[in-house]
Amino acid sequence: MSNRALALTIAAALAVAPACATAADWSGPVRVPGRTGLTVPHVGMAASGEAVLMWSDGGGRIYALVRSRTGRFSAPQRLAAGADGYAVRAEQLAVGRDGTAAVVWAQNSKRSPHYRVMAAVRRPHGRFGRAVLVGRAQSVFRSTPDVAIDRHGNVVVAWSRNDWPQLAVAPAGRSFGAVRTLRGWGAQVVIAFATDDRLYAAFSGGGVFATSARSPYRFTAPRRVAAGPVQDPALAAARAGSMTLAWRGGLPDSEGNGIGGGAIWAAVSTAGHAFAAPAVVSPPGITGRQPVLAGGPRGTLVSWDKFDGGWPGEPPATAPVYTWLTQGSGTGSWLTSQPLAAPGDWTTVPGMAIDARGVATVAYMRRTSTDMRALAVRSGPLGSPLGPERILATQADSSDAHNFWWQAAVASSGRTTLVVWSRLGAGLVLYSRTT
Repeated sequence: MSNRALALTIAAALAVAPACATAADWSGPVRVPGRTGLTVPHVGMAASGEAVLMWSDGGGRIYALVRSRTGRFSAPQRLAAGADGYAVRAEQLAVGRDGTAAVVWAQNSKRSPHYRVMAAVRRPHGRFGRAVLVGRAQSVFRSTPDVAIDRHGNVVVAWSRNDWPQLAVAPAGRSFGAVRTLRGWGAQVVIAFATDDRLYAAFSGGGVFATSARSPYRFTAPRRVAAGPVQDPALAAARAGSMTLAWRGGLPDSEGNGIGGGAIWAAVSTAGHAFAAPAVVSPPGITGRQPVLAGGPRGTLVSWDKFDGGWPGEPPATAPVYTWLTQGSGTGSWLTSQPLAAPGDWTTVPGMAIDARGVATVAYMRRTSTDMRALAVRSGPLGSPLGPERILATQADSSDAHNFWWQAAVASSGRTTLVVWSRLGAGLVLYSRTT
């Protein structure tokens, strides 16, 4: 038997085996109803354990459904039609503690080269309302909207128009109000609520800037957290009202420094204070891109890719994408970074979540050979290196090698954690674990 045939035989056996055969504390896979295509799934959970899943079908249609705390799925609801000429991109999902959910995306119009910021909101125990144009907002090309929900169900959407940070607010039970323009200049805008319901906004533009405010969100002038070229800002709330801001240093990828051209930085703000001096959280000599954050009661996870050029269709040893992870206490101290896979393995940007007990879960797709991919998870108490890799599923590689098609989504509430993965040929599948 050839090596390729042997690999496919082993993969088939693993793929149909129960999840408990490789990871005893995970149950699944459970098939998620609905039509999917090449998509990046999203999942969020309310305090009750109810979850909202969102995805697109590869044809510009966006769907969402609700999973009850007992595991029952609602019927999928289509949020965006995806008609010709109305392409959608940059979908984002947020779920509040009370069950309020919001999906935002950028939608192109036949009459304009710009993308309009769209949103659909679900109030607790209901269905998503119709998609609306947020505050008559129109963004410049490739502006990515972001969304956040506080514990009272207030929904905030932020984006950049002509490099001016903007936001609109839908108070609990009401529609979006007028667009507000923040002070400062920046092309990439991100927002997040701290555990004390203070809203943080950060954006890049000649540095990374941040500001915060409580409802009704009258922001003061943003403060510069770091100078110089900055890309990919990200925010995550942690314990006691603290907020972590991370970013990649370096010029945009199109301006001469390759894909992923700088260190990964992070700074922490505690209880509404200004962000402290930033620190480099990536190891010396390790450049990165796309920092991803997850916060919890005991600190923050920061993950990023190290990209050495090439594309996933090439042999793994020629140009690996492999993912690193570091942990913060929420007070500005950081653990030594750990790689999620060995150099030479292709990995995807991970999904990450931290449950109420401080147990962190990281899920990612890893290419184990030129023919196989594996859905892997690592878990462990925040504050120490995560435990060994566990394989939840394997699948033969496809002819479409773009890694982002294989990303997993993770969410936690209480002691329950969900992992959602878009498995080619089977649609979305879900794994769950209760600690």
